Amino acid sequence: MVEGHHHLKYAYKVKHMEQGREMTLALIAANVQIKHIHYERLERDEHIQLSNRAGGRLLLVASGEGVLDYGGREAKRTLRRGSFCLSMQGADIIVHAADEEAMGFYELIFQHDLLQGKSAAFCYHAELSKRAAGPLIDRVKELYVNRLDQGELERFRLHIDFQELLYRLLKDVEEKRGLSQHESLLLTARYMERNFHEPLSRDKLAEMAGMSAPYYSRAFKKALGKTPQEYWTSVRLNHARKALIQGKDKMSEIAEYTGFGEPYYFSRVFKNVLGISPTIYQKQPRQRVVCLYPSFIDCMLALGVVPSAVMIDTTHPLIGRLDRSLYLGSSETAFGEREANLLEEQQPELILCSDYIHPDQELQLSRIAPTIPVTWRRDRRTDLLEIAGLLGRRETAVKLLESFDKQLEHAREQLSRSIGRASVAMLRFHTQQMRLYGGPQQGFVGPILYRDLNLQPPRLVQQLTWDKWWAALAPSQLLLLDAEHLLIVIDPGMEQEAERIMAGEPWAKLASVRNGQVYIADYFTWMSSGMEMDKLKIAEALHLFATHPQDTKIL
Repeated sequence: MVEGHHHLKYAYKVKHMEQGREMTLALIAANVQIKHIHYERLERDEHIQLSNRAGGRLLLVASGEGVLDYGGREAKRTLRRGSFCLSMQGADIIVHAADEEAMGFYELIFQHDLLQGKSAAFCYHAELSKRAAGPLIDRVKELYVNRLDQGELERFRLHIDFQELLYRLLKDVEEKRGLSQHESLLLTARYMERNFHEPLSRDKLAEMAGMSAPYYSRAFKKALGKTPQEYWTSVRLNHARKALIQGKDKMSEIAEYTGFGEPYYFSRVFKNVLGISPTIYQKQPRQRVVCLYPSFIDCMLALGVVPSAVMIDTTHPLIGRLDRSLYLGSSETAFGEREANLLEEQQPELILCSDYIHPDQELQLSRIAPTIPVTWRRDRRTDLLEIAGLLGRRETAVKLLESFDKQLEHAREQLSRSIGRASVAMLRFHTQQMRLYGGPQQGFVGPILYRDLNLQPPRLVQQLTWDKWWAALAPSQLLLLDAEHLLIVIDPGMEQEAERIMAGEPWAKLASVRNGQVYIADYFTWMSSGMEMDKLKIAEALHLFATHPQDTKIL
């Protein structure tokens, strides 16, 4: 079995051998002095933007998990206890806590006397060993406790302690860097992946691995299941297949881009390896498609294509239609070595994921099959047409959309008979806040209620959320909620808080409550998007607003 996905075990080691040296040299040349130290705690799913334009920054995670974003999709790193990020130039970063737990971290701002253009410009991210993480976090905690000590000697000691901390951080990472023979072989595989469009020689790759050319070939085949030439060809063909599926480039451009040069040679290699010409491959519908993002799974099911493997929450309304799919887990963020092993056995033709996916995970997936990160537009029509194009089913999508428009017309007529021009709103009991949904152009809810179904918004929706996805509703604003019909969605885990609010006097005064026109709506149905989920929303709205919906009302 090809072991390309094992790159994750060593990817940062190789990168750090260069970045670590650069950062160490910068610190040695600098007169580093600590200026400020802060402690931040983020609750679940919370984020904070940190700004620092003067000097350097050290960020060390003390507890929890999250994501560090320091400039776009290629600059996102996973954070956990013992992770740290070190930079010599000030920059804005965003720290996101994970959905499942809170996160605590220290931010240490320091000054140095290096010229701006000569200091390390990157954010050096690394993980401490388990052995070192606890003691070094305790050292930072001690620095934080002593940050307000007065006196010149105390300040002098603080600077020494900070420099000692930097030394121990980098020393711990350095001790983890040594590359084994297996990692050296993977290093050459990684080089092929990055430079697939350039001419490569076995001698050059063997030199990179520190081996003779014959021994390198044998060791590579034993470790990765393919010869270096076969591996390089498979990398180039995966890029070619991805380009063919996306359909944006000419055949000659694809041949040139993937390093094959002449279209004839490209076509011959493609057919020899895959058993089909590039032209036929591009035109045929994709069958064995893996999908790791729920909104795109929705699109596939609408198009009549069941994914060969999925990542989706087991409580999602669509899970019952995925019995034939290999279940890999609840979220693409959890994709790792175990999932890669399972997926490789499926031999998929195509992997679809969101463009939120971590670059390391995308690289891991790309070793298995052509992988396309798709931008989630949050628009039923746009998303369906894009996925249909990738699957070779655009005509099917156009017919589906025409049929859906007719279903909407029928639903609007039914609702007009059942509730007329009465106003409707949706309120969500979300973590730490109530959210009022609205606006016909954005989000999961507003486009369905106020655009597709042509329902009437109450005044508060028009005032607060008409041009937004949602707006936070303070308890003091609850009495202003003038909807005649009120749909409520309760997030998992928020049931007690919702009950507490609904037992209060302000809630009892709402017109919708007094008239018995408050309804519980399904969380996953309304907090998802896609044609299939929108069908469920419309069906639920028709059911809840039926002429005699007493069994669905909660008050």
